[in-house]
Amino acid sequence: AIFTLFALLMFECTVANNRLRGLQRLRGTLRHAYHVRCFRHNQWTVALTSELLPGDVVSMRAVSMADETHVPADMLVLGGGTAVVDEALLTGESTPQLKSPIDSGGSSGSSGLLDLQEHKTSILFGGTMLVSQDSSVTVGTAAA
Repeated sequence: AIFTLFALLMFECTVANNRLRGLQRLRGTLRHAYHVRCFRHNQWTVALTSELLPGDVVSMRAVSMADETHVPADMLVLGGGTAVVDEALLTGESTPQLKSPIDSGGSSGSSGLLDLQEHKTSILFGGTMLVSQDSSVTVGTAAA
């Protein structure tokens, strides 16, 4: 009975510790703003990620990949290459996911709208970590 109590106590401590570490990682994703190239008002400018607006087109090639970079907002991969994203913070999946540009060849369904299930391989979710990318990945920020 004492062993069972000890095992249960250790299990609960491990679960609590994992939740605290997950919360600390989540808080850390929202703090650091960095510079990206942004297409706004028909010209490319440099903007902080905290200043991005819905509808902005962002070039991820300007992002330094010295370490993993947090995706600042929900974004759609428009073209230029692929990206590898660690979505473990949101989904719990241990394997990074390959994201490719959205197919502009008309496979977006009969309504022409973005579908979360159909286009999940083209969506970068805010707070996830960009592990690697092609040099010319271009993404658009989500519309409000």
